[in-house]
Amino acid sequence: AIETLAPGVRVPRGYVCSTVDDLLAAFRLLGTPTVVLKPCLGAAGKGILFIRSMADLCAYTFPLGDVLLEEELTIDVTAD
Repeated sequence: AIETLAPGVRVPRGYVCSTVDDLLAAFRLLGTPTVVLKPCLGAAGKGILFIRSMADLCAYTFPLGDVLLEEELTIDVTAD
């Protein structure tokens, strides 16, 4: 079954990347100062990185295979 989200719930934009060239293109398309790099086959937060520069993307070696590069969302953490 497909889940539906309540109106107003933000979902980060992202791109699957297999190469450094893919990462750089996705970084430019996202246009945010910080992106989140997540291994496609990761679990329990393993391999998740917060990236703030193209130099960091150029140095990435894909140790866990393909990755998802997503925009970082600012989450409201104030008490309700």
